[in-house]
Amino acid sequence: MLGAGYIKRAWTILWEEAGPFILGGLILIVINSIASSILTGPMIAGFMYMTLRKLRGERVTLGDAFKGFENFVNTFVAGLVYLLMVAVGTLFLIIPGIVVGAMFIYMFPFIVDKNMDFAQAFKASLDLTSRRLLDHCLFFVVLILIQVLGVLAFGIGIFVTIPLMYIAFGVAYYNLVYPSVVKEKQNKGEVD
Repeated sequence: MLGAGYIKRAWTILWEEAGPFILGGLILIVINSIASSILTGPMIAGFMYMTLRKLRGERVTLGDAFKGFENFVNTFVAGLVYLLMVAVGTLFLIIPGIVVGAMFIYMFPFIVDKNMDFAQAFKASLDLTSRRLLDHCLFFVVLILIQVLGVLAFGIGIFVTIPLMYIAFGVAYYNLVYPSVVKEKQNKGEVD
């Protein structure tokens, strides 16, 4: 996955649509600070939705960052379960937290893209990642390390690294779920 160029593509998308993504990241940070991360699920889903719109050649707006709130129950439950599983996994020597984080990050795009409920998205994410779990874990670790760099950049870097991380997961999802569409776009020269 690291060699697939997902992070590079995410970087390009971030700067092509810097306004909505960076403002969306700021809103995510503020909402999580106020609501103690309980609204993380709907916001992650919104970032995934924004990314999918961009990859499909559609216009991205700041309002798209709130798309996860339209299916609030499922994105909320996904967010709570995801955060709880990652937190508990991290307590067990960090590695289980990384594995769980990598396995279930795709619940959010499945909910906003395929209109799945939480249980369907949970299973779909597990099915998607289980075939190449090590690759997904390494991808997850690299994106977490990028987050650390954002924090080390006087904390200001997170306004770029948080959107970048979720865009990268959205790019990975799109490439894994729609490989024929991606291949067709590459053949037409529409994707770098």
